[in-house]
Amino acid sequence: MRRIFALILGCISGYGCGSGDVPLKPPALQSKLETLPTGLAVTHTPVLVGGPSGPNADPNDWKYRWHFKTEVAALDRPLTITQFGILAWDGQRWIFPPDQSSYNSGVLDQSTFEDWYACPDAKIEPGSPAVDQQNWAGSNDLKDFQQKWFFVGIDGQGKEYKGEAVVKFRAGNAGSPE
Repeated sequence: MRRIFALILGCISGYGCGSGDVPLKPPALQSKLETLPTGLAVTHTPVLVGGPSGPNADPNDWKYRWHFKTEVAALDRPLTITQFGILAWDGQRWIFPPDQSSYNSGVLDQSTFEDWYACPDAKIEPGSPAVDQQNWAGSNDLKDFQQKWFFVGIDGQGKEYKGEAVVKFRAGNAGSPE
C-alpha cells in the first residue's frame, strides 16, 4: 500500500511530493531530463513483464499489477537521488499524463526513494546499487503498455545526472522481448 498512497494521493497531479528542494514540475522536468548527462544505470528485471495479478476488486486500487525489480546504480561517483518518476508512452512520445486514470505515472521525491529503495539519505555509491525488489506498475485496463522510469541524482559538487530505463508490460505472458 506504500506506493498507492504516494502515487495516487501524493502525486496524482504529476508533481513532486515535496521534500527538501522543490522538484521541477512537468513539462520543465521532462525538458531538463533531455539535457542531463547520464550518471546512473537503471535496470528493470525483467524488462518485459507479463502475467499481471488481478483483477483486484478494491475500487481504490489498480485493477491489475505487474511486478518487477528495479536497480539504480551510480556509474562513477556517489550520487544522491533528488527525484525520480515514471513517464508514459502515448504511442508517439514519452509524456507525463494529465491524470492517472489509465496507469500510474508521475514524479516522486527523495524521501520516497529512501523508503522504496531502503537507501539511507538516498545516497548511492558506485558498486552498491539501490534495489526495489517489489516494484510494480498498475493499470485499470488489461492491455499492453510501457513506462520509462527516470532518476535524477546530484553529486558532491552540485552537478546533476540522470538515469533512465524502459520497462514493457504485457496483458498475457511476457513472451520474447521486441
